[in-house]
Amino acid sequence: MLSCRHATGLASLALERPLTFRERLALRGHLLICSSCRRAQRQFRIMRELMRSAPDAAPSPQAAAGAMPEDVRERLSDTGRGADEDRG
Repeated sequence: MLSCRHATGLASLALERPLTFRERLALRGHLLICSSCRRAQRQFRIMRELMRSAPDAAPSPQAAAGAMPEDVRERLSDTGRGADEDRG
């Protein structure tokens, strides 16, 4: 019999590729007796559907333009100077 770790791995894998007959049989047998793995399988399916239905994320206009906030630019340049001085 499958461990829960192996069963959830197969449930996840089933979202990526068809399972072999033996894999399907083993997973179904485990799911008959394990409510935790049935719940995990449902959650995997829900996450997949949510990811498929989510709009593609587009970068912010600032990120797309390569703009970096001034305070971040200053902190990065200060960090770089300190590191060079320590090595020097």
